[in-house]
Amino acid sequence: MGSLRIKNNLLVQYSFISLCMTIIIAFLMSWVLVNQIKHQMIIGHSDFYQSYVRAIPENYSEIIPLLDNHTLLNKTPDSSEKDEHHDSFNVETPDIRWLHFKTDLLQYPTVKQFRIINRENEVIWQFKDQNIPENSSPFNTMIKNLEHKDISYHIQSENPYFLVYYYIPIIVEEENIGTVEILDLDPNLRKSIIKNRKLVILMIFIGGFLFYSSLFFLFSRVYYNQSKALDKLDKSQSLTIYTMSQLAELRDDNTGAHINRTSLYCKILGSELSKVDKYKNYLTKAYLDDLERSAPLHDIGKVGIPDSILQKPGKLSAEEFEIIKTHPQLGAKVLKNASESLDFQSFFEIGYQIVLYHHENWDGSGYPFGTIAEEIPLSARIMSISDVYDALTTSRPYKSAFSHEKAMKIIVDDSGKKFDPDLIDALLNISDQFREISKQ
Repeated sequence: MGSLRIKNNLLVQYSFISLCMTIIIAFLMSWVLVNQIKHQMIIGHSDFYQSYVRAIPENYSEIIPLLDNHTLLNKTPDSSEKDEHHDSFNVETPDIRWLHFKTDLLQYPTVKQFRIINRENEVIWQFKDQNIPENSSPFNTMIKNLEHKDISYHIQSENPYFLVYYYIPIIVEEENIGTVEILDLDPNLRKSIIKNRKLVILMIFIGGFLFYSSLFFLFSRVYYNQSKALDKLDKSQSLTIYTMSQLAELRDDNTGAHINRTSLYCKILGSELSKVDKYKNYLTKAYLDDLERSAPLHDIGKVGIPDSILQKPGKLSAEEFEIIKTHPQLGAKVLKNASESLDFQSFFEIGYQIVLYHHENWDGSGYPFGTIAEEIPLSARIMSISDVYDALTTSRPYKSAFSHEKAMKIIVDDSGKKFDPDLIDALLNISDQFREISKQ
């Protein structure tokens, strides 16, 4: 429907945009959920560590006083002491009271190191695998979190396995009196996290695909139904325009063939002109569609001209010609009123230009205003040549039809006078097409 017609494939645009949005949303959801699941699995993995630390006040109450005695670290450890589960450990044992806690905790082979930190953030006892590098602990960067009553952790490495430092507060009577740092190395944790990560991503993207497919199906149905409705409206509108135009033409003793021919002349002349760099950005497909649809309206103002003048077989008097010259303004008034009742841009705007200016001449000798050169709208300049060519090659009450060659000579001779020279150049390129249309 001209400017109302969908200029591009809206379904493709919608599909592309919705697909991009679905992918972006799926990616963000995956990122959030994967990290949340990863966090929950890491915290869940530490549940048994937390249970031991929470049990310190009850099951290992004898070591609580040691948290206030950080000088114990200066005692010389028994370097010969070995643990039956961790033979490679370097054990520093300041007090026998730590041994029960250590023995219970180290029953889990994934524990590679743990340290006891008092409320002054000083390490008062540690137990470390000899394969763990010195100063690998992120303790110094985690100090600010150690006053909290919740567990915190730091992932030291994720590849080839998860190496996680846990910081679990020792709470006595709702007071944080110290922290246990545990280094956990569990290959199975990484496998579980990766497995769940893949599952979450797969489920989200499957869900996203199903969601996108549903949207695409619904929108395509709506788009298809709307396209059918627009096509019906387009045909109805075209028929209405044709009927209105034919009423004016029939009063001028013309037939509907004149309307069809002038529309085709305008279309092919505009298409040829669009190949010129000067006009190609202006003469778009939408513009040419509107031009073709508007062309039949060019003489609609003749409905306001008396039959005695329109159908006079002889030459018009000067007074009668002045009355004829009012038909562009009469028709333009009708289209202007129609256009102003719409709240969107329509092809009536081009129709208005054609109706009002199609009798203007390039040199300013035309009517109704004597508009000159490029001040005349391009649509009207195209219509002017199309209308004159059809008038010359068809018979009228006052003349016989001219041949194609004679009509072309008359028009070309008026280049720069009545007609735009650029349009004459374009016309010469498609002269044969005009000849074929004139036979219709």
